[in-house]
Amino acid sequence: MAGRKNADRGALRHPSLRRTLAHVGEHGGTFLIFPTRTGEGEGVSLREVADWVSEGGCRLVVLSSCGGSSLRTAIEMMRRRRGAEAVLGFRWDVNDNACVDYFRRFYSAYLPGNRSICEAYCYACNKMALSRHGLPIWASAMAVVRD
Repeated sequence: MAGRKNADRGALRHPSLRRTLAHVGEHGGTFLIFPTRTGEGEGVSLREVADWVSEGGCRLVVLSSCGGSSLRTAIEMMRRRRGAEAVLGFRWDVNDNACVDYFRRFYSAYLPGNRSICEAYCYACNKMALSRHGLPIWASAMAVVRD
């Protein structure tokens, strides 16, 4: 596949990913679009991204997209020996503003370190269910966590 040769892996191999997360914003599908060294976009399979996540030792993968997450996607990101410990994303189309609000709530609960991924996920879902958006984004959100 062309993505193996040309896509810039630098962002996913950055040393900070060894202890943090990879947040990918895209619009679903079986490929993520990454810039090549020439600046053109190129599709890279989720399997290849899962390899990069494993190589970097990334703990949390967030697929902030419309319908970009599924149990299959989560398993792909987590199945390797050093794969992600958790995958968070949405199962169907979501409103962009509501998506930003959801992740603002999730990260405000998770990043300070006082809540687990599961607790931050539940916190964000509950807050969104009560929010002014009136959109069922909380029902689209999914989290798969390795036990």
